[in-house]
Amino acid sequence: MPSKRLFLSAAVAGLCFNAGLGFDAGAAIGAPAAPEGLGQVQHIVVFYLENRSFDNLYGLFPGAEGLQDLSKIAPQIDKDGVVYDQTTLPRALNKSLHMYKDDAKPKDPKDDLKPIDTRVPAGLPNQPFRLDAYIPLSAKTGDMTHAFFAEQRQIHGGKMDRFVANGDSGLLPMGYYDGSSLPMWKLAREFTLTDHFFHGSFGGSFINHFWLICACSPEISPEDWAVMDQKTLLADPPGEKVEDKDVWARNGHFYGINTMQSVFQPHKPGTPGGELLPPQTHDTIGDRLSEKNI
Repeated sequence: MPSKRLFLSAAVAGLCFNAGLGFDAGAAIGAPAAPEGLGQVQHIVVFYLENRSFDNLYGLFPGAEGLQDLSKIAPQIDKDGVVYDQTTLPRALNKSLHMYKDDAKPKDPKDDLKPIDTRVPAGLPNQPFRLDAYIPLSAKTGDMTHAFFAEQRQIHGGKMDRFVANGDSGLLPMGYYDGSSLPMWKLAREFTLTDHFFHGSFGGSFINHFWLICACSPEISPEDWAVMDQKTLLADPPGEKVEDKDVWARNGHFYGINTMQSVFQPHKPGTPGGELLPPQTHDTIGDRLSEKNI
């Protein structure tokens, strides 16, 4: 969907108020006064969701700024800047499928190797659509593009109109669900759903984990970079190329921007050593809390 927003309960996270539960503080003579306000907070619980936009699951949440008015959603355009119509809007794709029915075969021979997800029909309007009308929430769909430079091309300077053109799953990014059956929906009703909380970095969960924990991007020193597999890791500069690589070289600095395996275990077996992210030494939110004896 054209907006990436995290669901976090109660401001930044779910707050569990357990001070004084089942206990009458006033009944104990000389007992300290019960904490008030934020002093009552004993735990902060963070729900970190991967590869879902806010609107994909919570666009219909009552009172949230979501998909109540589809006329406010920008129509998607192709790479030539032309608005897709119902005859040119690409079919939903699923790279995990290895074949498709002959009657779903695309007219353009260049698309023959793209596996069409025939559960989603052709000819849909160029606007968000209820995906659960065709694919239940419990079923798998194709994996959508979530990469550092690709997302910048999709956002298109804030126009939010190239998620289809600069992706590899067809019109799938325009699909959304009624998420009211989800347990998380019930938690959102109990606590707080932050419909204006956006992700910390372009791209996927890898770099956004860093921004959640240390408000930083993973770095690679020039010494480490010299012994890494530069051919496969050096990122292309922003442009119209859809391909993203894992490391961005900028002004003599090297940043991990897309999913990399850590040099520490566990990492994916068989990953070449030259592709592993070196140890990171940034201060984290844990360091800041420890300094305050929290």
